[in-house]
Amino acid sequence: MARLLVADNSPFYRKLLSDALEENGHRVRTVADGLEALQALKSDDFDAVILDLVMPRLSGAKACRQIKGSPATSDLPVIILSGLREDEIDDAEGIGADAFVAKMQAEAMMAHLTAALEELLTGRLETTHRGFDRMHRREVVSELLEERRSQDAILSSLSEGYLRVSRDGVVLEANPAACRMLCRKENSLVNSNLEEVLLCSREEVASLVAPSDSHPTTRLQFGGAIIAVARSQQEGEEPESGLVLLLTDVTGEERAEAEKVDLQAQVQNAERLSVLGEIVAGVAQELSHPLTGLLGYTELLLRLAPDERSRNRLKKLEHEALRCRRIVENLLCFARKRPAYRRPQSLNNVVIRSVQALEVAAAKAGVDIRTELASDLPQGLFDFGQMEQVLANLLANALQSLASVPPDRRQIVVRTAFREGHLRLEVEDRGPGIPAALRERVFEPFYTTRRPEGGTGLGLAVTYGIVTEHGGSIVAEDAEPGTRILVDLPVSRGDQAVVQITDREIRDPSLPSAVLLVDDEPVVLDLLEDLLSDSGFQVTRADNGAQALELVVEREFDAMLIDLKMPDMDGRRLYHEVCQQRPAMASRIIFTTGDLDRPDLRTFLDDTGAVLLRKPFKLEEVADTIQAITGKGAAPG
Repeated sequence: MARLLVADNSPFYRKLLSDALEENGHRVRTVADGLEALQALKSDDFDAVILDLVMPRLSGAKACRQIKGSPATSDLPVIILSGLREDEIDDAEGIGADAFVAKMQAEAMMAHLTAALEELLTGRLETTHRGFDRMHRREVVSELLEERRSQDAILSSLSEGYLRVSRDGVVLEANPAACRMLCRKENSLVNSNLEEVLLCSREEVASLVAPSDSHPTTRLQFGGAIIAVARSQQEGEEPESGLVLLLTDVTGEERAEAEKVDLQAQVQNAERLSVLGEIVAGVAQELSHPLTGLLGYTELLLRLAPDERSRNRLKKLEHEALRCRRIVENLLCFARKRPAYRRPQSLNNVVIRSVQALEVAAAKAGVDIRTELASDLPQGLFDFGQMEQVLANLLANALQSLASVPPDRRQIVVRTAFREGHLRLEVEDRGPGIPAALRERVFEPFYTTRRPEGGTGLGLAVTYGIVTEHGGSIVAEDAEPGTRILVDLPVSRGDQAVVQITDREIRDPSLPSAVLLVDDEPVVLDLLEDLLSDSGFQVTRADNGAQALELVVEREFDAMLIDLKMPDMDGRRLYHEVCQQRPAMASRIIFTTGDLDRPDLRTFLDDTGAVLLRKPFKLEEVADTIQAITGKGAAPG
């Protein structure tokens, strides 16, 4: 006789079928639903399976499709028991059962079932429907099936994945979206272990299916997509009915979140740099006063040096002071990324001043710096101080590179030219050069090729930032031997006059100038007074804005040097007060400051068109600027 598997959620029908079939000599095993039937087939062999059509967790129809779809059980006879007529069974042929037997009165049902089994087991039955002509309509069952069909349609249309899972982690039901998200074929997830389906650990599965009032979410990766698995307890069902897992493709959200985190990091970094910038700006402002005094008095002493030995010592002192100024400017520029204070300027003047500042250092290193300056060069639109910083950094790097080459190669050439509508600045050395693979990196912050002797790695990064902020470009190329840095800058399109400064400017000695100095730093006042008085200027000093305003009311001055940052009455307020008292003075005011990074100061200077001297400045800049705005020089000595 046969070994039979019977699946029915009704204890009554399980008992009825088991007793009747065993009386006929069959061995019978009963289970409560389709899922248990599939699990039983994995552990035991049967000659035929009898399935109720409507069961919880996994229906008879779906269990039959699984049985017929598996190579191991595809030939196993399956009989479906149903309380519906043949025409009421949805897709009866698609279910794949070998026989359909109607649920009716026990005696009649068993007669039809026994006949179907006999024919199936003896191979005389292909497909039959028994007892449907005598069965009564089961309205309740019909409604349940209709509801189930609607539910299936809804689940199939969902873009989210749906998994119904038993408490022991077995998939009871899955919609097409879940199969797609988990990279599985449709209808292949049912009866699979959740651990294998989600490719996660046993502990993670246990956490998902364990009873809990919370709804944890797990993120998993499948085929490059990120899938969020959220748990949702089925309401109104017993715990053994399992739970629902909802799957959502959150790849886009994850990427957006990653971009958000990256943006937040950038904002935090910008905030840190902003704080650093404020600190550095304050330090730079405080350092600008003693550096101004140091540079200025060094220049005065150079004029009075009794011999060449003393002069060389003072030149070394001046060089180190200029080096301090350049370091502070580099840090300030890198930390604050301040906009340039651009005006029509002479690029040749930048070259002349920068080369003069490095004469002593170059001579000490045995380096010859030559200049090849275009005579018909148009004005450029740039910040003079920043462009000095650019050239100082380029020259400093060139000097460093020449330390390792023979004396006959220690040469730097600085050129200016007008090329294709742009100003061209070239700095060429005959050093060891930069390997091609590293040329693009030399402009990165904190990257330096000077190992192990060192370098901050900021000089060329700051240079690159300044040039690009000016709308220009900078590249490094092989000079065979050595390195050539090419800087292109925009040409000024305006007609604003520019102060042209050469290395051999001669002031008109017949036109003395009366100058009012206004600064709250005594060392700066002392320095400027000594310089200008020794040069023949008529100097008056004031250590605050109120005192300066009184002096302006009392008498006339050819020029005023005003510190922008003073207590009580600062330079801006004093400027407006002076313009009210003596409007003609507006064009003869020169401002000094060590901090031009505040937007309000830059706006003020742009609006007024006033001349600015950055601290720490060189003394020749002061006298040259006074002569430029007044047309007068010092009194003849």
